Amino acid sequence: MRWYQTYTELKHFIAGNHGTEIDKDVITIPQQVRSKFYRLFDRARTAFIEEEFPDLPFESGCLSESYTKVEEEVINLKNWEQTFMSLQLALTNPS
Repeated sequence: MRWYQTYTELKHFIAGNHGTEIDKDVITIPQQVRSKFYRLFDRARTAFIEEEFPDLPFESGCLSESYTKVEEEVINLKNWEQTFMSLQLALTNPS
């Protein structure tokens, strides 16, 4: 489980850097450790997705490609320069 190892490394980094706090109501990452924190965070996130959702990168690529094709069709049909997605629609969780 590579993701668990990278997650554990991130947890140790947070614990070892006073002033770094990640909680439900607060996130504090001091400037001097921020770049390393985000490198570790990105590694843990990438490892988790690769191990737990191995098809996700491919599926999201297909979804993005399909969206782009539909967007182009709508633009051409309506003679628009671009399409506009409602922010509320973009942020709506379907579940």
